[in-house]
Amino acid sequence: MMLRRETLGFGAANKGVGNMLGMYADKGAIMLRQWSHVATVYDGTGRKLSVAMYVDGRQVRYENTSGTLSASIKVSDPLRIGRAFVGQLDDLRIYNRMLSNEEITFLAAPDQ
Repeated sequence: MMLRRETLGFGAANKGVGNMLGMYADKGAIMLRQWSHVATVYDGTGRKLSVAMYVDGRQVRYENTSGTLSASIKVSDPLRIGRAFVGQLDDLRIYNRMLSNEEITFLAAPDQ
């Protein structure tokens, strides 16, 4: 996840040119200086439409900015969170499966 010029983005890559997937939500999908629940799901296929992004339980429109994943994104390196990130994170969760729309809506509800 990334925030660039008030635009929310997501990227996944694995060592090597041509093995990355990137997307940016439509501008205005997230408001600055207020808490938002953000979720991204990836179905593992590596295709451009294999990622969906949600803000406060609602799926947001986005533009794919880079191609496809030609290999797994599973690596032995440690997970890095917050590289060049300015802001605050609370209740970060990573699942070993793709969440359903209903699960994301539930998690985005206040006090869940």
